[in-house]
Amino acid sequence: NEPSLLRDFVITPSGKMLINDSGQVIKIRNADGSYSYLAGKQNAMERSDGPGILATFRLMGDMAADSKDNVYIVEAESTAIRKIAPDGQTSLYAGSYNKKAHLDGTLTTAAFKCPAGITADNQDNLYVADPCDNAIRKIGADGKVTTIDLQWTTSGGIKSRALPAPRRVF
Repeated sequence: NEPSLLRDFVITPSGKMLINDSGQVIKIRNADGSYSYLAGKQNAMERSDGPGILATFRLMGDMAADSKDNVYIVEAESTAIRKIAPDGQTSLYAGSYNKKAHLDGTLTTAAFKCPAGITADNQDNLYVADPCDNAIRKIGADGKVTTIDLQWTTSGGIKSRALPAPRRVF
C-alpha cells in the first residue's frame, strides 16, 4: 500500500500528509506510517468525479491545500483544477475537462491552456502556473479566475511582460 511513484505531496493545515501516487491516487500517510486512500484508483482509464476511490484521475500534477484542508490538483491533460474535500469527495473546481484556452471568468467559465503548478496563500487564493500561456493565473477565494499582470523593467530600462513558461509557483 506504500506509494509506488511519488509525483507530489502536500501537508494540510491540520498536519495530514497527502501524497500524489502515480498521478492517479491520493494517499494519506497515517501517524503509524501506514497509508490509506483518500481519492482515486490505480490504472483508471477514465476521469470521473465522486466520493473517495470512485473518483478517477488522468495524470494529476501539483497539489496545494487551503486552510480548510481541501486539496486542489492540477490535471494538465484535461486543463482542469480538481478539488478533493477532506472526506474524499472529488469535483471539478476550475477550468474544464475539454476546453483548452486562456479565458478569465468564474470558476467553470474560465479556461487554462496547460496548467502545471499550483499553490495557495493564507487567504485561500490559488495561483496556477500556465506555461503554454506564459502566465500566472489567480483563482480567488471569491470564485473569480484572473490573469496576474506581471510587468517589470529590465536593467536596460525596457518594460517587459514576457514570462518564460512558468512551471511552478510557490
